[in-house]
Amino acid sequence: MKLLIKQGTVFDPKNAVAEESRDLFVKDGFIVHSFKSPDQILDAKGFYVTPGAIDVGTCFASPGMRLYGFKTGLANPGEISACAARMGYTHIHEAMMFPTTALSAHEQLFSLPYQDTSASLCLALRDFGALVGSNAPPEQTARFLATAAHHFKALNLR
Repeated sequence: MKLLIKQGTVFDPKNAVAEESRDLFVKDGFIVHSFKSPDQILDAKGFYVTPGAIDVGTCFASPGMRLYGFKTGLANPGEISACAARMGYTHIHEAMMFPTTALSAHEQLFSLPYQDTSASLCLALRDFGALVGSNAPPEQTARFLATAAHHFKALNLR
């Protein structure tokens, strides 16, 4: 299969290409120099074309990071998202989301215009106190953790 991705805004950090409108030629899943008569043409004008990198350890949506940003004038979420896109990140994972900050973390992650997002829910012993270490059956603890992950829309628990 030969695919032409036409006039996309390309980010290629390895080759020092940032925000350039280019055609990309993809043959059998690999980017190639060029070819004639593509099987499919994808009009990417106005869209970003980036490699698929995932940042699995961001603390982007943590309360401390946001407070630090307000005090020091750090970039807004849109600027941070564009910068991450220029570096090739297509997915950002918030590694430290707590029950008390889940709502604001999701709002921050939702505001990123260029990346898919996810989060891990962090629970301390105080978050489920007597359940852990008590005589509660393991099934009850597992059910509680699954409910917490679903309620706070977390990808996993730590």
